[in-house]
Amino acid sequence: MFRLLVLSTILFLSENVYSLSTKDVYMKDMFETLKNMIVAGDAANEGRVAALEAMLKERQETSELEISALQQKIKNLESDFKAKELAMQDEINTLRSTIESKADDDSSEQPVDDRIVDDQKREVLSRQIKRQGIIRNGREFPETEVAFYATHKVAQVHHLGNNQVLPFQLIVTNIGNAFNNNTGSFVAPVDGTYVFHATILAIDTASGAHFRAHFDINGSSYSVFYITSYDQSSQMLVIDLKAGDTVTIRNDYTDFGVYGNHHTTFSGFLLYEHSPVGTVVGK
Repeated sequence: MFRLLVLSTILFLSENVYSLSTKDVYMKDMFETLKNMIVAGDAANEGRVAALEAMLKERQETSELEISALQQKIKNLESDFKAKELAMQDEINTLRSTIESKADDDSSEQPVDDRIVDDQKREVLSRQIKRQGIIRNGREFPETEVAFYATHKVAQVHHLGNNQVLPFQLIVTNIGNAFNNNTGSFVAPVDGTYVFHATILAIDTASGAHFRAHFDINGSSYSVFYITSYDQSSQMLVIDLKAGDTVTIRNDYTDFGVYGNHHTTFSGFLLYEHSPVGTVVGK
């Protein structure tokens, strides 16, 4: 707007220059100079704008070409990936068929001894599953919990008799109530494989003599303890028991004794319960 006003003024002055004084002629020259500068500036600006437009257009065309090239590259990569995926799937299917065919051939040609070993492994696995409370013989068979740990209330027990049951009156643990602290005996509540452990600290043995005791199961001797006075001996026993079988620790020599109060201990637990025979499915 300002430019139009200046140009209009200049034109007006140019048309009426004949009526101006000398001073006014000087002003006319100045306005003419200003007019020429404005016209020259407009031409220069138009040139710059044209150059910028050309540069932007060139860059836009270059970017479009680059984008098109990238899109084509992505398409090529997708096609290559799909081809490799199909090839890999074919290899997997071929390998699976080969393995299955090999397994069938090995099974038919497996020696009898190897088959027996495999059957034993499957049986062990089956027992492990049964121990976790999973279905046995077609119905649910829960595992019985049995564990105990006992010692003696007093520090020392003297003058034990021949074949006398060692006393363990202080019960620390008795899950399933299978241990009797009055009789010092454990009675198996169910058929199963049990683990027993005992430690004995002997006293009252004469010079050169030895304290002797043993695990007793239904009158039979297992795992003998044989130690001098103020020495300790430990034994562990893993054994299958029937429900009602009795386990004790019995002294062998008269007048010897043991040191109690957590120095002489007796413990055990049910490793796993044997499943009943002839279980009827559905009952």
